[in-house]
Amino acid sequence: MEKALEIINSNKIYIEIFKNVMKKYKQYSKITGYFNINPKNNEEMDILASFDTNVYNNKKAKIKSKDVEKLFTKKLKNFDFLQLLSVVTKEELITNKQVREILVNNEVEFFSTLIKFCENGIGKEWIISALQKKLYGYPSIKKLYKKALDESNINYLKEDLIKCINAINNLPYLENKYESLAIFSARHTKDPHFFDKDSIYGKLLINALVYKDSQGVNKNEINNIDKLNKLYYRFGLLKDEISNSTCIYKLTGELEGNRIDFLNMINEPFNISLSNIQKLDHITCKNNRVFIFENPAVFQSIIQDTDIDESIICTSGQLNLSSYMLLNKIKNLDKIYYAGDFDPEGLQIADKLKDLYKDKVEFMLYDEKYYEKIISDKELDLKRIGKLKSIKDKDLKDISNYLIKYKKAAYQELLIDEYKQYIRQQVKG
Repeated sequence: MEKALEIINSNKIYIEIFKNVMKKYKQYSKITGYFNINPKNNEEMDILASFDTNVYNNKKAKIKSKDVEKLFTKKLKNFDFLQLLSVVTKEELITNKQVREILVNNEVEFFSTLIKFCENGIGKEWIISALQKKLYGYPSIKKLYKKALDESNINYLKEDLIKCINAINNLPYLENKYESLAIFSARHTKDPHFFDKDSIYGKLLINALVYKDSQGVNKNEINNIDKLNKLYYRFGLLKDEISNSTCIYKLTGELEGNRIDFLNMINEPFNISLSNIQKLDHITCKNNRVFIFENPAVFQSIIQDTDIDESIICTSGQLNLSSYMLLNKIKNLDKIYYAGDFDPEGLQIADKLKDLYKDKVEFMLYDEKYYEKIISDKELDLKRIGKLKSIKDKDLKDISNYLIKYKKAAYQELLIDEYKQYIRQQVKG
């Protein structure tokens, strides 16, 4: 061994040779394979020539690991070459395959222990399914594990994952309750931002909800804030419950048998937040119906007409979670009349409303006559026209065909008088 080490220490090129042999050993689990080395001077060239005489012409030696073993085995009487390889490179004789096996075993042990420490429930079901199927946030879980390994924080990761899983086990909807996401987060993790939607654990929470969601929300859809808020809501979580609001007119709230008059302010519209809606037991509308307008200007013009005594809602564009929650709270709702713009986005809102509330929904003035009357000069680009492919309702498909034909939108501000007349007709029956 001393004689072998004396030769190796005589020139750095030997260290480089042995490191390459070790690299091949780890790769193949035995002494085998070829590698190339470029000499830096004539002395190194002479040494490398012992393994490849072509080094003088090519300025590069192609070395066979077995040849290195043969050369030094002659000098090693009571030691084997693998011992020398380990001494020279200062590395353990462990192959890449063995390293991978150890890492896999460690990972399996980590998650098995994690699952044992978790309470039974939705969270535990989700983490088991995610690990088995490699879905529902699996890449994020792996990313967390790798980062914890690299930073030697594996115990902290276990603690945080247990917090995450046990919190999901106790989602508010399981007790028919609603709770702010921040309060839910603080109560279970002592950090109100633990489940923020852009944090890693916020994303894991969303994946767990997607896993459990009976309505089968597409994971790609949760990039839409409105769809994400609805997903939270189905599990009793409220996000942005103050700014998420809907403008209402002549609707009345009920709480523990008492009438809430602030919802029915005298001839004035009222912005009701998601937070306030969820506190009410019920909401009632006039004449068992509501009229919904997408556009605030149209809404304002309609309610200024003093002879219209109807419940009216303004969504200001897309129906957000508060709008759907509001409609679901109205206990005497038999009919929903909806009016929106004649454009792809307006038709999508109408179509979604019809899909959710079926025969309760009737569209106001969504036909060819009114479209042609108010058609604008605003051209629709191909991307917006492409949205019309998703329309399902038969009546709306007819309108979408006109939009495709003319490639122009039409806006409801020009139909205010017609809307008023339409509402009066419904009053007359």
